[in-house]
Amino acid sequence: MTGGETRPLLKDGGFKLALFAFNNTGGLSMTAAEGRIVPTWDNQVRLAQMADRAGFEAVIPGARWKGYGGASDYAGTGFETLSWAAGIASVTSQTTVVATVQVDTIHPVLAAKQAVTIDHISGGRFGFNLVAGWNQSEMALFGPALVDHESRYDRCDEWLDFVERMWREDEEFDVTGRFYKASGVLSKPKPLQRPRPVIINAAASGRGQRFVAEHADVCFTTAERTDDIRAKVAEIRQAVFDHAGRSIKVLGCLTVLCQDTEAEARRYWDYCIKEKGDREAGLRWAQSFTQNSKTYDEATNQRILASLDGAIAGLQTPQAVGTPEQVAAKIIEMSEAGLDGITISFIADWESELERFVSHVLPLLEQAGLRDPFVAPAISGARGA
Repeated sequence: MTGGETRPLLKDGGFKLALFAFNNTGGLSMTAAEGRIVPTWDNQVRLAQMADRAGFEAVIPGARWKGYGGASDYAGTGFETLSWAAGIASVTSQTTVVATVQVDTIHPVLAAKQAVTIDHISGGRFGFNLVAGWNQSEMALFGPALVDHESRYDRCDEWLDFVERMWREDEEFDVTGRFYKASGVLSKPKPLQRPRPVIINAAASGRGQRFVAEHADVCFTTAERTDDIRAKVAEIRQAVFDHAGRSIKVLGCLTVLCQDTEAEARRYWDYCIKEKGDREAGLRWAQSFTQNSKTYDEATNQRILASLDGAIAGLQTPQAVGTPEQVAAKIIEMSEAGLDGITISFIADWESELERFVSHVLPLLEQAGLRDPFVAPAISGARGA
C-alpha cells in the first residue's frame, strides 16, 4: 500500500492525528470531575465533525461492554462501535472512521458484512481496530472462557483470514478451521477500499507483533517515557520487516490537558485526578489489565498497581499537561521518537479542549513541519451527511 495511497492514515508524510475513545464515559480518564465526557449521540457527532473539519486522519472508538463502577461510573455508558462507526461515517467527509472490535464478540460473517456496509456509507473510509480480547470480565459476557494469549492471536489470524476471504472471493468457499467452520460462504458487495479496509492492531508481545506483520496496516504502541516509545517503535518496525519485508505505520497514544497557562493546567489536572480521580475504578482496571494483558513487563505492572495516577489519568498513556506550546513540544518529541502519529484523548471538557487543540496546538505543529495546513476536500466522502 504505497505510491498512490490516498487513505488518510496510510499516506506517506505528515504526523497523523486520531481522536480516540470518546464513545465511553470518561474516555481514557477515570474521573468524577464535572465536565468528564458522558457520551450522547449529539456530543459524538459534534466531536467527530470537529476532528473531521480540522483534518484529523481518524476517529477511533474504544470497545467496552461493561463499566468499572466507582464514583465516575468509568466506561459505564458507551456506544457499540460498529453501529457507532456507521452513524459517524454518515456525518463526516474525510476522516477514517474506525470500529474497535474484540474478535471473540462477533462472528466473521457478520463483521465482514457490517464492515462493507460502513465502507460504502463512508465512501471508502472505514477501518477495523482489532483486539484479541484481554478483559476477562467483558469476555465472560459472551460465554466461553478467555483462551490463553497465544490462542487469542491464533483466533485473530483465523477470524481475519475468514473476513478477508469474504471481501475478496467471487465464488462460494468453505471454512474448516480450528475456531470457525462454515460452508457455501459468499458476500456481496465488496469493500470500496482496495485491497481492503484499513486494519489496525496494538501489538506488545512477540505473538502480537507477528499478527501485525502478517495482517495490519497500522500498529498502536504505548509507553510513558519517550525513550521507551523509541525502543518500542524500533522493535515493531524491525519485527514487521523481518517477518514480512515491509514497513508499517506506528501510532502512539497521548492524553492531553491544555490550558492558557501551565499553572491553570496543573490546577485542573489536580482537580480531575487528585481530587476527583476514581481510585476504585482505577484499581479494578489496573488489576484486570495487569493480570490479562501482555502490554507491560512485571515490574511496570507492579508500578501501575502501586500508584494509580497514571491509570486514572489515561490508562498509562503519556500525558501532555500545560500550555499549547508545551503540548506541541510533547507531540514533537513523540514524533522524534519515530511515531507516525498519535491518538488523542482529553481528561475532561472534550469539546472545549478539542477546540483549543485545533486553534492553538495544530498551528504550532504546522509551523514545526509535522503537518501541512489542512484544506477540506471539495467533494464530500460522506453518504447522507
